Formats: sequence, structure tokens, C-alpha cells
Amino acid sequence: MLSASPWTRMTDDDLLVSRLVTIFLNYQNAYWRYLEADLFLQAMKLAHPPSDFCSPFLVNAVLAMASLSAEYRAVFVEAGDYTSRGRQFHEEAMRLWLLEEGRASVTNLQALVILSMEASLRGKDKLARPFGFAKARYRGNVLFRERCMLTRLTHDLNQLLFTQDGEGMYSLVPAALSLRERLYDCCEYLCVRMTLASNIGARLQSQDSQSEPRSREPHHAAEADGEHFEAAYWTSEAADLALQAAKLLEYYRSVYGLKVVLPFIFQAATTASFILLDLCSRETGRRRPNDELHSIEAFEEPRSGLEESFRCLLGLATQVSIARGAALMVLKTAKIMKVELPASVMRLPRTVAEIVWGTKNDRSLSSSYPNYALVAAKGGRPEGLTMEELLNKWSNMSI
Repeated sequence: MLSASPWTRMTDDDLLVSRLVTIFLNYQNAYWRYLEADLFLQAMKLAHPPSDFCSPFLVNAVLAMASLSAEYRAVFVEAGDYTSRGRQFHEEAMRLWLLEEGRASVTNLQALVILSMEASLRGKDKLARPFGFAKARYRGNVLFRERCMLTRLTHDLNQLLFTQDGEGMYSLVPAALSLRERLYDCCEYLCVRMTLASNIGARLQSQDSQSEPRSREPHHAAEADGEHFEAAYWTSEAADLALQAAKLLEYYRSVYGLKVVLPFIFQAATTASFILLDLCSRETGRRRPNDELHSIEAFEEPRSGLEESFRCLLGLATQVSIARGAALMVLKTAKIMKVELPASVMRLPRTVAEIVWGTKNDRSLSSSYPNYALVAAKGGRPEGLTMEELLNKWSNMSI
């Protein structure tokens, strides 16, 4: 049994603190390895701060994150409002960070990394962004190295898509192919691959690549065939990947449920929902799975894939605020695009409407998460198409 004192003043319930720490170590920490469990637990059990491996700031950050996956009555600040879970620990952690005045320590760095993700799940990623600059050196293992590789690939994707304004398509497409070659092995890379394919397709649709002279300099090792400069090639790949992601989501939901929100599950559900929403506006028939992309089983019917990905997104929306905003964006984007969603899909939001969103929740979001469907329509540019901007705009327009 872990002691609540002297680590947090938000509760004196040792059992609650012990259960929340267990949730964090079994789920969130297993996914990203924010801290070294053995050192953290040993220091926390000693209950003699200050410590090199445990602090009130770190413990409150851990409790705030764990509360987002817990249903104990004591973690709810507002009865029945799942997004209020752990808010008391979040606010206490923020207060303690201000008292630290930027002091560098292992526990401060660990707590900041946890708060960066925790605040993002609360739909406050603008608040979380400064925390993301904190860096800590961990003992390496295979899982952690793979997480670092995924982070690096995500950085490279953002650099490729959003910072190379002067690059022509004859430079961008080979660079995209080169990046894609690094993304085959892990299911969790599906989110990166979907984003890459959908954005390159959008860029090609918005630019007349034939008018650009081919560069004589071999900037990238990957060779591009003529089909790689066709928007249809990339949009088709994005659709195939989204249908595979939807099948993975179905499997995850049936085996594990949706009460524990991992970043990959939210990102996959959101990205697949937007891509399949666009696909359903253009295609109604079945698609043959592209076995060259992955050995993962895929939905063949776009509407079935959309139903599953959106079902998972709504399930996550009952747990965390960021998913609520994303689900609301999908519904309102469908209305703007005049896409008639399947009746089975439309029954889902009615079932959880009172839990999932309302005007108050819309206004409380402070997120720069993009609307992928509208970003694609705008040629891959996210300016003015973030969650906070769009939901505020649509709320004022009664959309």
C-alpha cells in the first residue's frame, strides 16, 4: 500500500492513490515509459521527500494521468462528467510546477512529459505544448527505442509536409517515398502513414505538378514512377490504410474495451474517420485490400470502416475531452461536405450525446488538433482548420 502523504494534499485515501499508481504503471507507463517504475515506487514507499526519484509534483502528475483511465468516485470533480476526472490532481501539479520556478531535476522532467500528454488528452494541447520541450534521458530498452523512432518519424513527417513551402512536387514526392520506406514494420506507424498518404494526395490535387520542371539534382534516394505523381495513387493508399486501421480498432475494442485511452488508439480512430468520411463521399462499393501495404486484415466496405472508426472515437469521447472535440468535428464536417452518414453511424452519437458534448465542452477546448478532411481539401494546409478555431466558428454559425 502506498501512502498519499506526503505526496499529495488532494486526498488522504491511501487505497485510491495506490490504485491510481497501479493504473498508471500498468497502462500509461507501459506505453511510453515516462519513469522507471522500480525507482519511483521505492522512493514513494519511503515517503521521505525530497527524493531523486519521487516528488509531490511527479506524483500529482501521475495521479492526474491515471485518473483519466479510472472510474473511482473520488477522481470525479463533477459527478458523471468523465472529463473532470483527476482535474484536482492536474491543478495541484500545475501549482507545484509554478513553485519549482523552472528548476531542473529528473522528477520535474518526468512530470512535465506526463503533463504534456495528460493536458493534450484533456483537450488542452496548447497548454501542453511548452511541456513537450522537456527532455529526459532514460535507460534504453527495445520498446523505448521504437517509441523514439516513431517520434523521430513523426517529426520528419511534419518537416516534410508543413515546412517545405518552396519544394516542388518533384522533390516532395521522392522524399515522401523515402520516408514511407521507413514505416512498414509497426502497426502503430499506421497513423503516420495515413497522414503522409492523405496529405501528399491533397498536395498533388491542389498543384499542377506537370507545370514544374523536374529537378536535375538527385535529392532523395527513392525513385518515383509516374503513378507516384498522381493524387489518386496516394488517396487510394490512404483509404486502404484507413480501412486497415479500422479493422485494428475493431479488434482492440472487442478485446480491451475503450476505457483506457492510448494515444495510438485515439489518433488511429480520428485519422481513419476523416479519411473514410472523404472516401464515403466519393465511393460506395467494396474495395479489394491492398496486400502490398500490410499483412493486416482490412474492411472492404468503406461505410463499415467508417462506422467502426467512428464508434471507437465516440467511445473514447466518453473518456477524454480531445476525443469529444474530434468526434464533433467529424459530424459537423460531414454536414458541411453534405455526406450522408450511414444510419448505423448516426445512431451512435445519439446514444452518447448527453455524455459526449455540449456547448460548454466545445468552448472549453484549447486544441490545435487539425481537421484532416478539410486540411486535405485545402491542399494539406492546416491554417485556420484547428479544432478550437473550427468549433468556435461553427458554434457561432449554428452548424
